[in-house]
Amino acid sequence: MPSLRSTILLLSVPFAFTVAPSRALADTSLLNLLVFQRPERPPGTGAPGDRSDGATRGGCSAAQLALDALVPMEQEYIEIAPEVVVPDRTHVWGNTSLNTSTLWFALSEAVADGVIQFQLSTHDGTELHRYAAHLPATTGVFPIQLPNDSLSGIGSRYRWTALLQANCANNDAQTLVVNGWINRVDIPTETANKLTTASLEEKALLYAEAGLWYDTLTVMMDLYRSNPDDPNVQSALDDLINQIDLEISDLTPISHQ
Repeated sequence: MPSLRSTILLLSVPFAFTVAPSRALADTSLLNLLVFQRPERPPGTGAPGDRSDGATRGGCSAAQLALDALVPMEQEYIEIAPEVVVPDRTHVWGNTSLNTSTLWFALSEAVADGVIQFQLSTHDGTELHRYAAHLPATTGVFPIQLPNDSLSGIGSRYRWTALLQANCANNDAQTLVVNGWINRVDIPTETANKLTTASLEEKALLYAEAGLWYDTLTVMMDLYRSNPDDPNVQSALDDLINQIDLEISDLTPISHQ
């Protein structure tokens, strides 16, 4: 498969609801209904992943430099003796209905000379996209936008890897790596029809109900960037991330170049 041109970009309980026509004024109180319906992991999902990586050596603070991928994780366990189980493999993955997507990562500590490197590959290792950018010395979350049509195959799985190289205090070099999977899936016709007239708030609910993690999070981050002082948006975004067993203290969007 030909490689895509590398690009530097700028920057779960069931419920039911009826999607109304788009409104002139957004009703962010709808987000109180936001519950992510985590789908079952399909067989043959692929190699294990790592959602978080951290460093406490040298000049890094006691608060710990950490890179977190805002992606669901499943822990497998293995029985080593009768009624004794220990953690085994972890699976980091989520679904999208789109032929492109945005992945979000959180940086817990400001670092100097931070560079993020990202790679997207097919399930068999063919590289599709490579991206690199400098990060500002601040905490928060940053997106990586995939090129259009990079997730062209419905039913296909794609492997992503993000590597952060940075210096903590005293020029102590650190390299952190997280990786996981993004699965392109078809969307139910009824959901697709509702999305055509849905507001952003309604889209978040529809995507979450369909188990489309990457789509849900990107809509919520768009809402947060447009309404940073709206308590409904802030609370719903915090809760959504908590639903996948993550706690991110600073959700301020970070620009990179």
